[in-house]
Amino acid sequence: MKHLTTLFTVFALSTAGAQIRWQQLTQITDSDPAAPTLKKWQQSIEADSRKHGDIVATFTPWYALPFASLKTLFPQHRFYAVSWSQHPPPGTEKKPLGLALGIETTLVCDATGNLVKGVQHTGNYEAFGELLHASHVTLRTADDAKLVWNAFCDIHQKHWQELPAIKVDDKTWHLGDETRDGVHYYYEVLLDSDSRVASAKLRSEQVKKP
Repeated sequence: MKHLTTLFTVFALSTAGAQIRWQQLTQITDSDPAAPTLKKWQQSIEADSRKHGDIVATFTPWYALPFASLKTLFPQHRFYAVSWSQHPPPGTEKKPLGLALGIETTLVCDATGNLVKGVQHTGNYEAFGELLHASHVTLRTADDAKLVWNAFCDIHQKHWQELPAIKVDDKTWHLGDETRDGVHYYYEVLLDSDSRVASAKLRSEQVKKP
């Protein structure tokens, strides 16, 4: 398990361009229905940082994700991205350990601005699978797979759209299939008997040498 966790972390952090595409997004204003929810979430992170010592959490502005893939799959939801880091307060010599730096998050809200789910841009991306499941998303064709994979890339702000989607069987798809540095990576999507997404997560395995 420790080995897999390390692989997931390397995969998530080493890919060039896996950063928020700020130039494609729109900064929200206080009139956005989700603004109070986003502010409350941000304040909770700031308060949590203070609990762990003399640490200051700093945030970028919040941006709305306008991508067509998200609007098609999740028409009832709205998506907002932010990046935040923890720092020692100015003028202090204290250097806290284990600071969070450049953490990217997308918050999913409903049309009235209430929080539905938080989605981290690293890890094994199970939260996206949970969102697909809760929204009763079906995956039957190559076009469906492409749409789901584009939405994955858009919600996590990755530049992996050109990686292939492979149908393993009637209940299993491998999206973003790639072998790199001797490791096979894929986002495994499992379907129920009606071709609706049951779960999904990033997986990796060492490629056996011939």
